[in-house]
Amino acid sequence: MSFARDLRQLNKKARCSVGELARAAGVDEKHVRKLKAGSAKNPGRDTVIRLGQGLLDLSGDITRDDVDRLLKSAGKGPLRWERIRILSA
Repeated sequence: MSFARDLRQLNKKARCSVGELARAAGVDEKHVRKLKAGSAKNPGRDTVIRLGQGLLDLSGDITRDDVDRLLKSAGKGPLRWERIRILSA
């Protein structure tokens, strides 16, 4: 699994720019670009969750399964959705 590949695919699926994703996630745009390119390695769990939340907020085409896939590809495991209130369906 490749986190960079999965992030690129989900960003494309959400049909948003890197800048839009960065703003929605509260993550520096340069950092998001590096994560997508694969030049930044091992993002923190919080960063991955924030990116997932940003993707969910920006697109109705992104699902919880997509966010879990992103977490798994980052080596951070899936979320326990029943305990999460900040993430939408």
